[in-house]
Amino acid sequence: KLLAWFASAPIDEYFGPLDESGAWRDIVAALLHGLLLSALAAWWYRGDFGRRLLGCPARWPCAWWPCRGRDVCRRRIGGVAVLLVTALDLLVANGWTVVTAPTELWREPSPLLSQAESLLPRTDEASASLPIRQSRAVRISALDEWKEPQHRNKSESPVPRVATVLRWERATWMPKFGMLDGVASIESYGTMMNADYAAVIRVARRHGVSKDRSVRELHPAVLAAWGTAVRVANQDGSEVSLEPLPNSLPRAWIVRQIETLEPPRDRRWQSLRAITERAWFPEGRPRDFRNSAVVELPNDVVPPWKTRVADEALPSSLPLTSPDKLRANESRETCRVSRYEPTHVVIDAELDRPGLLVLSDLPWPGWQAEIDGQAAPIWRTNRVMRGVWLSAGKHRVEMRFRPRSLAVTGTISILGWLMLTGALIATRRRQTSAGSSHTGG
Repeated sequence: KLLAWFASAPIDEYFGPLDESGAWRDIVAALLHGLLLSALAAWWYRGDFGRRLLGCPARWPCAWWPCRGRDVCRRRIGGVAVLLVTALDLLVANGWTVVTAPTELWREPSPLLSQAESLLPRTDEASASLPIRQSRAVRISALDEWKEPQHRNKSESPVPRVATVLRWERATWMPKFGMLDGVASIESYGTMMNADYAAVIRVARRHGVSKDRSVRELHPAVLAAWGTAVRVANQDGSEVSLEPLPNSLPRAWIVRQIETLEPPRDRRWQSLRAITERAWFPEGRPRDFRNSAVVELPNDVVPPWKTRVADEALPSSLPLTSPDKLRANESRETCRVSRYEPTHVVIDAELDRPGLLVLSDLPWPGWQAEIDGQAAPIWRTNRVMRGVWLSAGKHRVEMRFRPRSLAVTGTISILGWLMLTGALIATRRRQTSAGSSHTGG
């Protein structure tokens, strides 16, 4: 029956056809492995094997590591030997599961990346360091055709198939693992996905549009607020192309119309969806994030834009200033990302009047902000962005990722290593003293 099953085994969608010779080899190796371990265990516990195995090697460690007799050395070497044999066993048994693609494939340029760089104005080094944010638009009618090439070549061996999939992922920006450096996907799903981010994605898809019977796409206002530069689309089911999104907001900008919302009381999906709807689609219509923002803070917290000094600087207290003059002043304002790294962002801004600096990056716990070298709070803005309040004038805003948990765990780790080192030194000194006493007696 086993032979018949091997002969008629269906072709797996991802791993290809069953290798009969390899399957038999694995079965025989597993049986021999079990028999060998059983025989070694029986021989070891009988006593002869342990003495023969460790009798000779147990002599030389005693010369540099003081022992209370040969039995102690045997036990030590036995423990190390068991650990090494176990590690070798795991390496041999599971090494086949680690299949890698050639290094040169990771260095191959992507045609889509070249196309995106030609479509997007990246005038300086700072703007070139910003990852290109992209979204995907896939039609249901093309899903069966627009798949990885290995689905159509079942007889391909595993290693070339992995290389083929890697080429396909990097060429189409439909990655599972082989994402390009400098490219960020707006729809990044996974088990570790941020709950607030997932809520915005779901709400944006709920308000999105459906084209050609496809799954609802994210609402254009959400893509624009996140600074999505291009959309990946497939026209004929096989080839991919880029559609520029010219109305997207920059990575950082200034707003002055600020609405405050109380944070959700719990992390249930219903609560997150409710506050996300209010923040992104009030009364069912998309919010104008180019000119307004939503900040979450408790009712007992007075934000800086609601203080008397801030109110006096806002245009509502300057009735003689015309709207045209206000727009002219705002046109002279600048907000530019000067440095962008995963854990360090620098923004240079010049404002004619106070405003809220919005950075369309997630407000993960651990991010700290400084304005001209002075610590400043980061406000959760638009549910999934960071906000920093700036006064009028020129400012340099630096944001660094310095989670307190990292410092705590690092301190605990250092203390643990110090304690372990001290314990080993103390143990060796006691054994040295005991060995000297035993020799002298």
